Amino acid sequence: MAKRFGTLMVWIASEHGGFGFVNTSDGGRFFLHRNWIVSGDPRPGSPIVFEVLPPANPTAKFPRAINATINANTPGARETKIQPKIATNVSSPTAATVSP
Repeated sequence: MAKRFGTLMVWIASEHGGFGFVNTSDGGRFFLHRNWIVSGDPRPGSPIVFEVLPPANPTAKFPRAINATINANTPGARETKIQPKIATNVSSPTAATVSP
């Protein structure tokens, strides 16, 4: 599988480990689950290198970012220019408030 480079834009911690979204400079958006991170600490704004799997099912909106390395020192890993958002007031994955 080809490696992709992006920026972790949103991270929502939960009792199940957490999940978030990765954006790439070409406009791609990918879903990331804590179980798919092989190294690094997930924080909004962190550069990330990952591989891509298709969405988990027909109702899923985003492809999956797997075998992810966060804070990767790889050229191009910080090329996304979108500002990250930080989730606050998280009591459950569906109760998150995202601030600009």
